[in-house]
Amino acid sequence: RPERQITDAVAVRRRAALGDAGERIRRALAASPALARVARNVTVEMTPEGLRIAIAEDEGATFFESGSPNLEHRAEEILAIVAAELATLPSPVLVEGHTDARPLHRADGYSNWELSTDRAHQARRLLVANGVDESRIEQVRGFADRDLLERDAPLSPRNRRITITVTDA
Repeated sequence: RPERQITDAVAVRRRAALGDAGERIRRALAASPALARVARNVTVEMTPEGLRIAIAEDEGATFFESGSPNLEHRAEEILAIVAAELATLPSPVLVEGHTDARPLHRADGYSNWELSTDRAHQARRLLVANGVDESRIEQVRGFADRDLLERDAPLSPRNRRITITVTDA
């Protein structure tokens, strides 16, 4: 029983640390005049898995060049803020890329599957370049259009997003 109490206390502290990091990310984004217009596109929330940060596009904010994994400058700034906080945590990190349902067909076979995965890798590289230890990156996944944020609007730009989850494991 004492071992269980210790384990529970550690889990509670770990989740609290993730929640605190999420709050610091929210404050840092809100405090940045350069990111004021796009801060609403960043969702920071606690989930059963841990701390989830989603960076989603909309009509007024794009974070990637169209059909490309290349990050726009604002996305790089957001990821630098996120990385600064995540670098202080010991927990594993998952990085996911998502696209909308607009088909991407190129002669070389490059599709939304590759695009979503390449965007996740771009985000991973930026997290690592800004202080997240690469050994903490547990998974990098591309979902193409298989996990839409707005299922009723499959072409919505909000479906184009990067999701970073810091697990509480």
